[in-house]
This record gives sequence, structure tokens and C-alpha cells, in this order.
Amino acid sequence: MTDNFKVEELPESKLIVTNDQGEQIECEVLFTFESDETNKNYIVYTDKTMDENGNMKAYAAIYNPAEENSPLIPVESEKEWKIIEGIMEWAAEQAQKLGENPAEGAPAAPTPGVETNATE
Repeated sequence: MTDNFKVEELPESKLIVTNDQGEQIECEVLFTFESDETNKNYIVYTDKTMDENGNMKAYAAIYNPAEENSPLIPVESEKEWKIIEGIMEWAAEQAQKLGENPAEGAPAAPTPGVETNATE
């Protein structure tokens, strides 16, 4: 699994997502990666809310790292979700080895049409 992607950790990276109701929500970028299998770039982020099992909610979307304020594109294929879930499991294992508290659980589908504005 670790042979077909590159993970880029972004320390203290934040982004603002706008939901369907027009509300802006500050999120933390957990990591980004490029998949050689799909030739797409993905961003995994959290709004630091918890699900009903007490796990931090995590979201994933397709984005263009070369484009400032790149729109987030919903992940729609089962193949892509399997890749993302595998990467998230690997990242959680790595974080556990380092003694960090990883976001647990499978990513929830991002809201269609959500756009991001990176902040520092």
C-alpha cells in the first residue's frame, strides 16, 4: 500500500470550507497525498468534531495542489475510497507508533461543491 502514494504532512495547516448552508468552517489538514494509481491528489482533513463512537470525523476530497484556493472535489468512486481508507489506516498506525492521537474511522464523504481557502 505504501508504494503507490506520497504523503505530505502539513504542520499546522488550516483550511476554511464552506458548506451547503454557506457556513464557513475552519478545518485542520491532516495530510495530503498523491496516488500513482489514480493520478490524483487528495486532501484529508477534520473539523475536529466527533462521531457517535467518539472518533474524530475525517473527510477526504480531490484537490489540485498547484492551484491556490483549489476547489475540493468529492470522491465518488469506490476504488478511490478504498485507497483513501487504506492510507488513513496506514497514517493512523504511523501516528500510534509516534504516540500521537490520530483521527480514527473511515472518512465521511465531503460535501459536494465545498471550496477551500487556505489560511496560515
